[in-house]
Order: sequence, then C-alpha cells, then structure tokens
Amino acid sequence: MKPVRRSAKSKTKQAQGPYEDLALHTIGWKAFQNMAAQICEERLKTRVTIHHEAKDGGQDAVFLIPGFQKETPPVGTVQVKFSSDPKGSLKLSDLTPELDKLAELVSAGEADSYIFVTNMSVSGPNAKLIRNKLSDYGVTKPEVWGKQQITQTIRESAKLRALVPQVYGLGDLTTILDVRAIEQTKAILKTWLPKLKTYVPTKPHERAVRILDEHGIVLLLGNPASGKSTIGAILSTMAVEDEDHSVIQVSSPEEFVSHWNPDQKNRFFWIDDAFGSNVVEPDQVQSWARAFTKVTAAITGGNRFLFTSRNYIYRAASSKLGSRNMPLFKTAAAVVDVGELSSDEKRQILYNHVKHGEQADTWKAKAKQHFDAVAQVDGFLPGISERIGNPNFTKRLQLTESALCDFMANPQEHLVEVINELKTEQFAALALIYVHRGRMDLNELDRDAVSAIVETTGHSETEIVAMLPELEGSFTKEVSESSDQVWGFEHPTIADAITAILDTRPNMTTAIVRGGPIEKVMGQFVCENGPATTNAAKIPASLNDVLNSRLKEVPDNWRTNNNLFEFLSTRASDDVVEHQFKQHSGLLARLMVSSNRATDCPKKRAAARAHLLGALSELDQYEISRQLIKCSMNQLDLSWAEEDGFLSLFEPRTLLSLGVALSSKVLIGFDQLLDQKRNDIDLDADIEDQYDVISSSLDILENLFSEGGVENTDDVLELANDRLRSEISEVLFEQEEHRAQQETDGDWDVFSTTQPSREVVEKLSSRSVFEDVDGD
Repeated sequence: MKPVRRSAKSKTKQAQGPYEDLALHTIGWKAFQNMAAQICEERLKTRVTIHHEAKDGGQDAVFLIPGFQKETPPVGTVQVKFSSDPKGSLKLSDLTPELDKLAELVSAGEADSYIFVTNMSVSGPNAKLIRNKLSDYGVTKPEVWGKQQITQTIRESAKLRALVPQVYGLGDLTTILDVRAIEQTKAILKTWLPKLKTYVPTKPHERAVRILDEHGIVLLLGNPASGKSTIGAILSTMAVEDEDHSVIQVSSPEEFVSHWNPDQKNRFFWIDDAFGSNVVEPDQVQSWARAFTKVTAAITGGNRFLFTSRNYIYRAASSKLGSRNMPLFKTAAAVVDVGELSSDEKRQILYNHVKHGEQADTWKAKAKQHFDAVAQVDGFLPGISERIGNPNFTKRLQLTESALCDFMANPQEHLVEVINELKTEQFAALALIYVHRGRMDLNELDRDAVSAIVETTGHSETEIVAMLPELEGSFTKEVSESSDQVWGFEHPTIADAITAILDTRPNMTTAIVRGGPIEKVMGQFVCENGPATTNAAKIPASLNDVLNSRLKEVPDNWRTNNNLFEFLSTRASDDVVEHQFKQHSGLLARLMVSSNRATDCPKKRAAARAHLLGALSELDQYEISRQLIKCSMNQLDLSWAEEDGFLSLFEPRTLLSLGVALSSKVLIGFDQLLDQKRNDIDLDADIEDQYDVISSSLDILENLFSEGGVENTDDVLELANDRLRSEISEVLFEQEEHRAQQETDGDWDVFSTTQPSREVVEKLSSRSVFEDVDGD
C-alpha cells in the first residue's frame, strides 16, 4: 500500500500530537484483542494466529508470529493484555503471571521474538525493566507496545483505520484527521461520529473494502437496520484520508450528474437508499438506468461509488432495470449482503451498543446473562442492538431471555408500541417528516402537508416543529451541516413503523390523502384492494372519490406524470384505474420521457392494465398499439410481446401482419437497423446490454413463429443472429481502443487491504464477551 501523501500545508494543520489518548479502555477486552491482531499484522507485515485466550479471568490473549518458510514453527509470540482502567499503567509485576508460559514458549522455540501489547500506558523505565526480564528468559528480540505505540500505529495507517474503524469514535476526531479532512467530512460524520465507537468491522465490511479497490463500485444490500448506511459512512471517511480525494453524498441520479466532472477523478460518491428508502421509487430506478453509463465512465476516470439498498427494494428495482442494470450488480460481483454475520460478530455488535449505550449499569448487569441468546436470534440486526442499548426503547421491556429475544426478533412490533406512546405533538412531528418523504427542510415546508397534520392533530405548526430537537437521537436527526433546518429520521425503520401506524389511524391517512402533497401520496401509499406492496400505507376504498379528484390535479410534467402512471399501473386499485381512464380527460396525452424499451414505459403499462379492465377507449387502444408497432419496426423492440396485457391490445390479424413485416425487416433491413444502433452506442457502457433489445427480440420472434406455425424462418433468424454477434464483436473492439485511450490511474490505494487474520474473532472461548458490559 502506497503511503498517503500529505502536503506541507496539511502537515502544519495537524491538530494533535501523535500520542493523544484514543480512549482505548472503552472498547472492551474482545474488541481490543481483535484490534491488536490487526495492529500486529500491520506493523509486522505478516499474519498472526491465536494461540489461546485466557480462561482464568485474566484479560489477555496470545498470538503466534509465523516463520518465514511454510510449515516451519512460529518464531515469535505476541502477548496481549487489556485494562478497562483509563489510568492503567503497565508494570514489571504484570509480567510475572506470564513467566511460566514464557519459559515454555522459549523452550519450544516460539519466542525468539516476544512482544507485549497493551492498551495501558508504559513508562520508559518500566518498558526497559520488562525487556530486560524477557531477555533473562531467553527472548532475543523483546518489545513492549503500549498505548502510545498503538495510537501512533493507528494514526499512521489508513488501511488499519479502514479495518478497525471504531477508532474514529474514540476521543477527539482531530487526533485522526487533519483540519482539511475534518471540514471535508463534517457533514457526513456529524450524525455518524457518536456511533463509530460502537462499530464492529465484519466480513461484509472487509469484502466491501476489497470490492471497492478492485471494481470501483459496490452495492450494499441488507434488511432495515442491518448496518448498510453505517458501513457507507465509514468507507466514505476512508476515502478522504488522501487530500486528493473527496466525498459527495448524493440523493438522486440528477444530483450525481450535476457533481460529476469527466475531467475530475478521485471522487467518492455515496448513494444511500439509491432506489427508494422504504418503497421502490420507479422514477429513481429509471433515472439511475439512464445514469449508469455515466457512472461507468466516472469509474473509468478514477472515481468510486457506494450504493446501498434494502433487499426487497433492489429486487423490485432490478426487475425494472433489466439489462440496463450495472453489469457488476447483475452478476453480483460488486454486491455485498451486509447481513451475513458470524456469531462472534453479532455478540461483539450487541456488546458495543449496550456497553456504550445509555442504559444504567444496574440494567446491564441484570440483562447481560441473556445477551448470548439475543445474539443468536435468527434475523439479528445491528440497528436493533442499538435500540437495546437505548432506554427510550426499552422502558416496558422485561429483562428476561424471552422478552429480549422477542425484541430482536420482532423489532417493528416493539417500535410501533414505543411510537404510539409518544405525545400527540411528537407523533405529529414524525408524521410531518414522513409526508416529506424522510427529508424535511423547515425553510421549504410543503404547506399542504403542514395543514393536513395540523388539522388532524390539533397542534400548531410551532408546537409540532418544537418537538424535533426533543426527539433527536432516538427518532429524529439533523441531516444538514450548513444549517439546522433540515430534519430526517434517526433510522429508516422509523418510517416503516409510521407506515404500520397509519393503517390503524384512518383519520391521519384521510388528512394526508385529502390535503397532503399528491406526489407523496402516490409514492408512499397503495390503494386498498390494489397490488401487494411492501411497506406502503393503505388508502381505504372509502377515499377513492377523494383520491380520484386529486389524481386529476397532478401537474402535467414528465416527473409527476411518470409517478402518476406508475401509481396507476402498480399501486392503484382496479376501481381507481377504471375511473381515471374513463373520467380523466386527456390522461394519455400527458408528457412522458421516452423509454429504452416499450415495457419500461409506465404509461403503456397502465394503458394495458386499463384495457384488460375494459376501461380503455378504442381510440386510445389504437394509439397505444400503433406506438408498440412503431417500436417493433424501428428498434426491433418486441419486449411487449411476452406480456398478455400488451398482446390483448392487438387483433390477431394485426399481429399476423406485424409478423410478416418483421420477417421482411430481419431479412432485408437488418443491416440498416444495426447501422442506426451503431450511431447510438455509448462506448463507456456495457455493449452487450445495449444490444439486448435486439437480441432478445430475435428470440421472441423465433418463439412466435414457431408457435404460429410460420415456416422457412430458421435460416433468416440464424443469419440475423450471426450478423448481430459479428456487430457486437466489432463494437467491443472499438470499446477496448476507447478505454485504452482514457485509462487512468485513480490511485485509490487507501482502500487496499490484505486478507486479515480472522482466527482471532472466530476462535471460540469459554469466556463471555459480555463479561464487562456493565463496567465491572
């Protein structure tokens, strides 16, 4: 790994000395052992393996340093000793219990080198006494690493901080980053910094580091509260360790495009909940589909990308993206499931959140006997561990194994109970953030949303807004650095709970549907008796008349129209769809952005659904079918031909005529079609994906001809497929030349990492991780 470059200017702005205390006594004995293993590997440039963990109540562990040749015995030993005393100082007497073991190690040839590693301070005279004692026992190379040496090692190694990121939560941030980096990351770390000291680097974390280094992009998938955003915050922090790198957190594809400069490399784009926070947002999906070619070009230019998404949202998004998805996402080469945690990682996560949480020591002492069981609950979630450490969420929780395990297994049920117990003005504050889709700027409030919440709760806007700071830390957070006027949820699962609560408070739902922003109603709600949608509040059928009136008032622009037709095709009930297509004048004349393929167009999908319901006029049926025929003839786009809803728009005779015309197109006009396609090819994007519409349409044609008994088409389709493969090969060659010209070294060595030793965290011990969780 290349060293991080520092300019003279940045050196002079280093705010603290190299031996500033990092409060290592606060992280617990198990986490310190894990950290010690990583520090040894970094300083010794070799792997260390666990020899044993103490079973006699001592707080130490022993690691072995391997020889230089394979299958040779260890050449050294590392002795680790932890103390929870912030003023602890290592003395010669601390070595006495280890002398018998030391004599055995020397006799076995395993202590040519012997390193004593501790989080305690070590004075110069004491270090010399310990080294002399080790020499007396036959150690050739005795060393003592105390708090000062560990702190210095952490500060000198960006890779170590990437693998042991909880150091960012210890002490003053200025002991780690210089002023330049602090200013650059302040907005991101402001709400995350208190949580970093509880963070446990897991295998998914390490895999994400390696994927970023190899591919320049990673997608973190997981259930709500699984830790996706936390990993995103940490890896973003890593990216700014080099003064040439910068982090930009974006919330939309348009925001990314506005910040991306093709001539600017070494930017790290962090996109949290890329395809929707609680439900899939089709407009975001389609916008990213159009922006992925630019993402690919930006990666080639030396930039890096981190996306996060919930599992169920990405599954829905990937089906809409189809061939336009990022190739590394489709193959899962750049996808990490953050929920794949080992038992030891789960225990350490729970330990950290309780140890550093706000529960009283008496509560921790009573509960800790059950924590091993809690850590083994199926569906264990880091975010719920954080709530176990927060007394605001456990006021009525019994300290029994069954109650604590149920809290972990059924988190939304308990969260709903807690939120329902809030004061009405407090719930109103959360509801106001909810109808602003999780990001509420007090300087740009939606007045309709405010009126709806005020009318329902009976509290004034001033009373409601005053609750935001009161709820901060557990339910709300400030999400803006430039001012204190932008508020969001402390965690996305708060929105999930409010969704469930709204289904039990029809008066609140009524107020939002009647007076809330219609764009947010279409994005956050689903009709009763409509298609099944995860984590969406229901609009009761009794409000259909109100909803229909509001849908007719949707502004006529491409974004809101896209949301309107997406709502009609996937979230509205049959009754609402019928009403809109029969009573909404000029509905199908609304503006829409052209789609890469016919089935991607929500207007066409909504029209096909309306036709199946008998609600589409003959004139509109003719117009939609004409557009589909045009797509077929001009782009050879037959994606619609595999869906019954689209096929129902055509008379059998029309389909037969289209088949004949397409046969002629493939036989005579195929080269012209490929020439037109060549003019539209983006060499920075996946080539085969861009030809996928034509390729799949040839397969569809073959199936249609076979099912229809059409003869003498095999040779024609085979020639077309051969010609297509040849065309793709030529374009791939052009792409290689293009990339060779634009190849650049992004110099992202800050992410480089060797595979760390995991024996330390996987080794089972008879000693409970939770032994000192209550401070004893």
